[in-house]
Amino acid sequence: MNNDVAALRDDAEQRAAVEEVVLDVVRDIVAEVCLESDSNVRVTLDSLLENELELFSLERVELAMRLAAHFQAALPEDAVASADSVRDLAAAIAGAGDVSAGRLARAPSETTEPASASTAHPAASWLYQLWVVLLLLGATIVLWPALKAIAPGPGALRIIRGTARVLFAAAGIRVTATGLHHLAGVAPAVLLANHESYLDSAVLVTALPDDVTFVVNERLTNATLIGSLVRAGRSIVVDRTTVSR
Repeated sequence: MNNDVAALRDDAEQRAAVEEVVLDVVRDIVAEVCLESDSNVRVTLDSLLENELELFSLERVELAMRLAAHFQAALPEDAVASADSVRDLAAAIAGAGDVSAGRLARAPSETTEPASASTAHPAASWLYQLWVVLLLLGATIVLWPALKAIAPGPGALRIIRGTARVLFAAAGIRVTATGLHHLAGVAPAVLLANHESYLDSAVLVTALPDDVTFVVNERLTNATLIGSLVRAGRSIVVDRTTVSR
């Protein structure tokens, strides 16, 4: 009997610890991604991921990656995709059975680099980041007035596509696409992208044919630069919170 009580207590403590970690991670995502729509979002265990926190497919991918990295364990495939609330997500992770007690406390860093490794590599990393920032700044300065001067449509989309290709090339990133021949002669079709990162949109613009029209989340139109890109390319805007739009 005492063993059963102790086991129940351990399970309850682990579940509470998992819930605390999941809450922290979700709050981080909400603060980063949903700040534009509502700066006073309150995240609780009963908060609905989509209807209240506006964490859709792309945000859920980021959420799954951060949780998997924290717990150092592969999450159930449908744990993040099918969870309606924060509590559902925490329950799925706690029930996975491969979350150890040592992974429950959030720590600022789990590893420390040797002092000898803190010279060349960080310097190169910072220089590359600075180069990418300068590329994005230069592209914005050039692209912004160009999109204002050109009417929305295929011409504007070609400018956006060309700019994205130049940026990737200048950043040393090679974008390749295979299987595009399957689109030849195909009647109108829907291409579904499996989100992996925030670079997905730029990669798709670069890799897909010129006659592709993008479908985007209505929330993106509120962002200054991204909203201009969406309107210039005549993307189809949908509101995922209602079936009527």
